[in-house]
Amino acid sequence: LSHRAILHGAYNIISSVHVTEDIIHVSFLPLAHILERITISVIMFRGGKIVFASNGITNFLQDTARAHGTAGPIIPIALERMHDAIKSKVPSKFLTGLLKINKFFSYFGLRSRITDLLLFRKIQKVFGGNLEWYVVAGDVFSADVHEFLQTVLNIDIIVIYGLSECGGAVSIDNRRAIKPGTCGCLAPHFELKFAENNEILVRGTTMFSGYWRNPEVTAEAFLPGGWFRTGDKGSVDKYGNLIVSGRA
Repeated sequence: LSHRAILHGAYNIISSVHVTEDIIHVSFLPLAHILERITISVIMFRGGKIVFASNGITNFLQDTARAHGTAGPIIPIALERMHDAIKSKVPSKFLTGLLKINKFFSYFGLRSRITDLLLFRKIQKVFGGNLEWYVVAGDVFSADVHEFLQTVLNIDIIVIYGLSECGGAVSIDNRRAIKPGTCGCLAPHFELKFAENNEILVRGTTMFSGYWRNPEVTAEAFLPGGWFRTGDKGSVDKYGNLIVSGRA
């Protein structure tokens, strides 16, 4: 990857996500991971704080609570653990009832104070009480888990789709119009189309130049015209949002 690709990836995140000097990011991904590299660049540009997790993803929830983490990148499995932890501790009928109340208020563009007072604020404090947003990437993310956590934690969960080979994010959710189940619209300087089996093909100016000392695999990864084969399967909804459904 070129320096230009890394800087372009960082710029896309800064342009799409509200990152300020008040951010406290709990870093648990490997430092060589493209998502973590770009995140650290973004937070350093903004003058925020980075707290390194005590044992990777294993103690991520406890570390977030201890550090009063506010935001940062996350992978679907970590959010699924949050979701499962909440559902295992709260009686299902009570939780379902509160979610229905909040859904009714959200129809009018409001948030229910009743649900926050009865339960949701207590859950938010368990996770440190300061969460504002997460950017999630790395695998297919359940729309139900997405909607559940946004409601209960009262945070934005911004889904991106990206690959190391592309220098980071290829598509990013619009934080003002997040639609669970999608990965938002294309980031600048990328093009997208689909192969016959619905495999996502990507082309852009920040693509990698090849796999290290592996010209055969590099040649297999590209189709004529410079289209990169992502290996992922997807589609686009009527609003132009990318939907990633699994591996092709």
